[in-house]
Amino acid sequence: MRRAILAAALAAACNRVPAPLAQPLASAASAPSPTTPPSARCDDMSAAQCLDAPRCVLALRGAPEPPTYVCRDAEGPCEGGVAQFDVRFPSDCAARAGCRFEAAHCFCPSAQTRVPSLRRPINCMCGGGPPPRCVSAR
Repeated sequence: MRRAILAAALAAACNRVPAPLAQPLASAASAPSPTTPPSARCDDMSAAQCLDAPRCVLALRGAPEPPTYVCRDAEGPCEGGVAQFDVRFPSDCAARAGCRFEAAHCFCPSAQTRVPSLRRPINCMCGGGPPPRCVSAR
């Protein structure tokens, strides 16, 4: 079951699954991540923990070659409140005035911050892109 969910999430992250299927499966990919204590700083989280933390944002820093991700505090009116891998994230973002949802593009679930998240990284053919985001519509 876990393999099927992970495979579907990988395909969704690389935009190979139609959008209506990609959103619920993406949240299932974050289920195996360890629970993050509410007091943990965003900068002290792995990518998996960050994607599950409503007050944090996993962001691609710089050019995608090689991909560098950072987990940071949510900023501005479009970020925070709902975790990036929550099934409600796209609709919550779209409901916010002046914000728009950007789907993940070639994002690989084995993304790493300075805190390692997976013992065995997933080999992604299309990896290094941004995770799903809620950004200003301007």
